[in-house]
Amino acid sequence: MDFEIVIPTLVQIETLYAQLKNRSHKISHKNLPSFDDHTKFVRHHPYREWVIVKDNGRAIGNVYIHFDNSIGLHFESSKYFDRVNEVLRFVNTSSLPLPAEPSVRIGEFFFRVSSDNRLLQEKLSVLGFREVERTFVPQSEDQKTKELE
Repeated sequence: MDFEIVIPTLVQIETLYAQLKNRSHKISHKNLPSFDDHTKFVRHHPYREWVIVKDNGRAIGNVYIHFDNSIGLHFESSKYFDRVNEVLRFVNTSSLPLPAEPSVRIGEFFFRVSSDNRLLQEKLSVLGFREVERTFVPQSEDQKTKELE
């Protein structure tokens, strides 16, 4: 497994857009942004570190670290979940968590995982991670209507 730091180049932007289009678990967006909006986001991304995960030269996912020490990990397929440990090793050797700051961040890395992504949740549990928080967001009117039907 190889890790390519997002600079970003046009090829990286295209790779990340293709991965975003195919992502089955979403947290921060409901609709796919336009390629132009995606390009602007990648060029000015809010992450401490962002890398494309590769296997034999082929992009299979990406991982990023936020300034609150949270890690976002997205693989194109659940078949790569058995390699989460390799990603963790990379993160722990390429970066140190920022120091703890009360009400801002804990002093260690942690994962943000979509509530729908049960396979990644299970893999992280097996690796010794424990769930410490759940986040609730307001439902849209469309979601409320569907639940009542």
